Amino acid sequence: MKCMEQLSRDHRTIIKALDLLRYSALRSEDATEPVIREYCRLIDFLKTFAGVCHFAKEERALFPKLMETEIQTDERMVAVMESEHDQARHLIEQMELAVASHHPREFSFYAQKYSEHVESHIAKEENLVFARASRILSPADDEALIVRFDEIESKIALRRDLLDELSTTLGAGKTTTVSY
Repeated sequence: MKCMEQLSRDHRTIIKALDLLRYSALRSEDATEPVIREYCRLIDFLKTFAGVCHFAKEERALFPKLMETEIQTDERMVAVMESEHDQARHLIEQMELAVASHHPREFSFYAQKYSEHVESHIAKEENLVFARASRILSPADDEALIVRFDEIESKIALRRDLLDELSTTLGAGKTTTVSY
């Protein structure tokens, strides 16, 4: 299904950003002001790409469609996924506060927590949610979801090249080509 492929592609992008976040967190103790500004840009990328764009595709499009088709079994699964989205948003806020307050250890702690949480969440979605969706959604549902995903993305200003740029400026080298 094309809609699942698009969400999986988002996941790969998020994982690349998480790798860069972990790399940055390990070096945060000695960060200079220009590097701290780059941390803010990375956090903003994650907040916008994962926390706004990707989560919206799921919360406003995929999850309601799943609830429409198999409400009894999917209600609990959707509640867990949405709760995990809220936890990810909270951890992003904590990272922002730590950076703004110049607390590198807190930034490092929350960056690691966020990375672990989001990677675990992605694994659940890939193995449970997307597998279930691929079985129960029709080709018409798939097309409708793609249209809805495009509508969501069109309302969010995403810099497609930002992750590679941040990887270079933060000293991690260029990430492998990021496909959005």
